[in-house]
Amino acid sequence: MAWAERVSARSWRVRYWKDDGSVGSVYGFTTKTAAQDAAADMESDQRAGIFIDPHRGKTTLADWVDDWLPALDVDIRTEENYRAMLRRHILPRWGATSLSDISSIKVTAWAKTLRSDGLAPATVSGITKLFTMILADAVAERLIAYNPAQLRRRGRGRTARPAEKVWATPQQALAVADQAALCYHPWARCSSPPPPGPGCAGAKSPDCTAATSTSTTGTSPSTPTPARSMRARAASCGSARPRTPPPHAGSPSPRS
Repeated sequence: MAWAERVSARSWRVRYWKDDGSVGSVYGFTTKTAAQDAAADMESDQRAGIFIDPHRGKTTLADWVDDWLPALDVDIRTEENYRAMLRRHILPRWGATSLSDISSIKVTAWAKTLRSDGLAPATVSGITKLFTMILADAVAERLIAYNPAQLRRRGRGRTARPAEKVWATPQQALAVADQAALCYHPWARCSSPPPPGPGCAGAKSPDCTAATSTSTTGTSPSTPTPARSMRARAASCGSARPRTPPPHAGSPSPRS
């Protein structure tokens, strides 16, 4: 049950029954209507079983951490890391702050300050995750109604976009193959290296036939392509280095 009560000529308060049977008070209402509306909301939450005692939110973070740490059941090394982050970063900023006074915008500004102080992104992420976990347990214990550390504000650097993959078009792929054949060897136009036997099984380029003829007979259907000509053609390419054609079936083996 909750009701409005006048304090002075321009001040009203809401009185309500606590779970322990005592009477609590919420001050700061300037009109009777505002106080009555707040009392009606309290009664509605009490009937629905979702009422959060405003006085419980006055617990400071340091006091809540004193109750939270002994109930922590983690590895010793993990607990040491948690205590270090609490001691160095969380308690110096939030230790004397009431749980109900912690807001999303304050948490976001604090995380930005940690990054601007030179802490690594992974370190800041670990600190904010621990802070979020502490406040989530405070919500479970009905000290506060929601977790302000879980609300994210808009801004840059919140989510990393995956790198866009760029694929060559068929025309671009053919242009690369033509350039490779010009600078190195007709085999470069084949989709895969030639097999050890004769022919060009598995190759998808129509120039493989010409390349096979060149490699086997030493001449192409139209123009000769001896090693000297290939090296001269490779030298004509700006950034390409001359390459010796790979060995293939039908080529005479070098004398020992």
